[in-house]
Amino acid sequence: MNYALKMGLIVLLSGYWHTNSFAQNYTLEQCQTDALQTSPVLKQKLYYESMASHELLNAKKSNLPQLTFSGQATYQSDVFQLPFTIPGSEPVVIPKDQYRATIGVQQKIYDGQSVSKNNELINAGNELNQQQVEVELYQIKSVINQLYFGILFFQEQESVIKSSQTTLQSQLKEVQSLVDNGVVLRSSLYSVKKELLILQQQLIELESNKAALMDMLSKWMDNPLEKGAILEVPTIAFKSEETEIKRPELLLFEMQKRQIEANKSLLGVSNSPKLFAFANGGVGNPNPYNFFQTDWSGFYMVGVKIEWNIFDYGRKNNNVKVLDNRALVLESKKENYLKLTAINLLQNDRDIQKYEALLDEDKEIMALQKVVVEESYSQLNNGIITSTQYLMEVNSAMRAEINMKIHELSLIKSKIDLLTNSGNL
Repeated sequence: MNYALKMGLIVLLSGYWHTNSFAQNYTLEQCQTDALQTSPVLKQKLYYESMASHELLNAKKSNLPQLTFSGQATYQSDVFQLPFTIPGSEPVVIPKDQYRATIGVQQKIYDGQSVSKNNELINAGNELNQQQVEVELYQIKSVINQLYFGILFFQEQESVIKSSQTTLQSQLKEVQSLVDNGVVLRSSLYSVKKELLILQQQLIELESNKAALMDMLSKWMDNPLEKGAILEVPTIAFKSEETEIKRPELLLFEMQKRQIEANKSLLGVSNSPKLFAFANGGVGNPNPYNFFQTDWSGFYMVGVKIEWNIFDYGRKNNNVKVLDNRALVLESKKENYLKLTAINLLQNDRDIQKYEALLDEDKEIMALQKVVVEESYSQLNNGIITSTQYLMEVNSAMRAEINMKIHELSLIKSKIDLLTNSGNL
């Protein structure tokens, strides 16, 4: 019976998992992958890509010939007329009501690199949006970590409590025999039964809490987890001092910087001269190019023109200064982010050291408590102590094992938190 008690108190999760070998097992990596692949956030990548392709297509079409149509009908109070009459000729009377329909074609010959610079800005904006999605997706990992380890904590406690139940159920027969032989009082039997009921209540509460977290994890994964699903305890090995910050937010800062530089490049060519070829033609009454021709007639004009905004009152320089200051603000945000991240990593590292120290103590506590429980059980059999005193030691042993399991999981979680917060997971 002492051997059975010992095995009941130190049983690990493997025993519980073997009895549930039919259940589906899940890993942390699998849960993260499912959550990321089914996240609606992922769809934004396709939307941003589509937006950028349409913007680039529009930018490319800005170099195609521009065709315009215009038509007008007017009436004016006065028209041009000669102040004299030419002998032998009829005076030309220009009508006050005039009509015109025109088609114009304009082709950009040189745009001062404005289209190519605008394309660079569009691409920079698309890369920035894509990286923002990566940042949002990476943040989901932290949520999954919290849910996953929350379930593991309940799962580990369930395992220890079920082990204690098994041990007490086997001891119940022993106590019944002692009661029948008059060695101990019948109240000892009732105490063991009461303790079994208390353990069952604890299991009900743990299972309910775990089920709530499982439902939440299922929603994130878009994959219903069956009731008997088992989450595997992650195995992790790393050297914290070699963990450098590789968060996707750092690349996001770089993308924002590129967008600012692309804006500056576009501003640099905003006032560049632009050369166009054009042609205008149509019909009018009178002819707008020869208003002495007062019947419906055709007309046209072809040529080249240059547009150059020579003086913009310093607007470009002011806009460049705005972008420079925006870059400085961005650099300040990056420095602050790195500082806060370093502080969080420092806390993670301290947690790792704390749980490593606690585990060393847990092992010693467990060893001592097992001796105490064995001696208490012997004293109970000999009628030296009451069942209440014995059960107090059993509960202490169970709490010690639960504490050790929690500290083991907390150590693993702290390591995974460090890897996640540093961007190495």
